[in-house]
Amino acid sequence: MPLYFLILKYRSLEIHTLNLPQVETITFPLNIINHLEVLDQIGFNKLLEKEFSRLNLAKSKVMLLLSDEVVFNKIIPLINNQAIQAEIDGFSDDILFEPDQIIIRKKMTKEKLFMYALNKDLLDSITLAIQSANSKIEAILPITAFSNQNLPSILSIWKKVKDLNFLVVKGKSNKLLIIISLIILAISIGFIVTFYYIVTTNRI
Repeated sequence: MPLYFLILKYRSLEIHTLNLPQVETITFPLNIINHLEVLDQIGFNKLLEKEFSRLNLAKSKVMLLLSDEVVFNKIIPLINNQAIQAEIDGFSDDILFEPDQIIIRKKMTKEKLFMYALNKDLLDSITLAIQSANSKIEAILPITAFSNQNLPSILSIWKKVKDLNFLVVKGKSNKLLIIISLIILAISIGFIVTFYYIVTTNRI
């Protein structure tokens, strides 16, 4: 089963392959998708079915890459526990959609926390439309998660950023939340111990 790369943009869907340099583009009519909201799901399904059939994409595997035009992102330095929590809590407030209308994915390194959010309705609609065209989605990932956005490079390392996969069941992100909480707790304990040491030393 061949693999295609779909890059979702604000007004279009680009279709790439590893072996061919040409790029096919499906432009979204405003009466179907506007301002990242799918207005006509049936029309959207039919559009992709028609274009996928024309491009022989039916019964193929696809990797959906989200451009920075459709995904919200934030990078938080892991320095101060209060600042970390404030940044995490404020992330949803910076997004135009209501908290229950977005899905958030997180990936943490030793120094930074990467957060990405996507409109849930858009995610559900694009997933349904691709599946209705008889294609199988391998992963849904923000393209900015890759420092090298060359397609062969993405294909070789995408599993290393699986925490950011929007196709993963949401409950699987709980492990990362626990780790973040433990880091914040460790910082807090370190502060308390240092404060106690200073106070007791001054008394002596």
